[in-house]
Amino acid sequence: MQHLIKKYISIRSNAYNSQKLCMLPNCNENAINSHIIQRSQFLMPIANASNELYFIDSKNTFPGKLPKFKREPISSILTFQGFCTKHDQMIFSEIEKSSFDLTDRKHLLLFNYRAICHELRKKWDIISWMEALIRDDDFPNIPDERFNVSLGGHKLGAKDLEYYKLKAEEELVKGISNYDYLVEVLPYREFVTSAIFNIETLTPNEVAKVNTPNWKEEPLKAMVFTIFPKNAELILILCYLKSDASIISDFIREMGGINLNFVNKIIIEWIETWACSEGFYTTNIQSNRDEIIKACFQSNSIYAANQNELINIMK
Repeated sequence: MQHLIKKYISIRSNAYNSQKLCMLPNCNENAINSHIIQRSQFLMPIANASNELYFIDSKNTFPGKLPKFKREPISSILTFQGFCTKHDQMIFSEIEKSSFDLTDRKHLLLFNYRAICHELRKKWDIISWMEALIRDDDFPNIPDERFNVSLGGHKLGAKDLEYYKLKAEEELVKGISNYDYLVEVLPYREFVTSAIFNIETLTPNEVAKVNTPNWKEEPLKAMVFTIFPKNAELILILCYLKSDASIISDFIREMGGINLNFVNKIIIEWIETWACSEGFYTTNIQSNRDEIIKACFQSNSIYAANQNELINIMK
């Protein structure tokens, strides 16, 4: 059993850590590790004296074992293999080397584009890992029906993200205005993330149809959610396709409007990749860290069955 656990983790590590190519279309150069949030502007100001932040480390988990909080240097936190050196500088230098402007549409779009690419890379890595498990003779029970449904869901998710990536590239390159943005200022919290999440879900029967030709050309409705502290405030940026504006508006209203409770619910129920300062961790997380991990990584139905209300880390 121990051998299988080690091999399971090794196969996943190989899928996640192998050298990737640049995500820009038609580029075959190696990708470099890039931060999803600007290190100098938004990570360094909230890091401790050793330049570290806290995050949820899920790299060495396996079925039955939940991830743990870990303190990590900001040089390696919230990073992914996105673009080659040339294209990373060409695309993002405007927000890396100058002060971020909340009123600049291109600055908002670049945050959106990087978050989409990060989530797409994660999907590709998961698919690569799961397909490697299928090929490995040490796991004869893979794939079973549940595994195939999960793999199908990830493939459909990657397809949706490729669509959203293309729409961002159309706006960057051709100037086609595909996205709308909502910027809100909230009470200061030393917390950062930038991620895209679906506000729709599929049933297992729908996921099973993922390989059916032309089954579902329309992607699930999604929204990019970015937050970071800036000038003693917490900045929230929501990004979504213009065609989905009314659906997003209904979603926000059903969630009770935009406030810290809204942020908390999104973080706990939809987003896995985020980081916080040592002070935030000590005050808002440490005493309830196990419950927070369960809330973030167990299915909503399992967690909700044992809780009267959602745990709040933004209080």
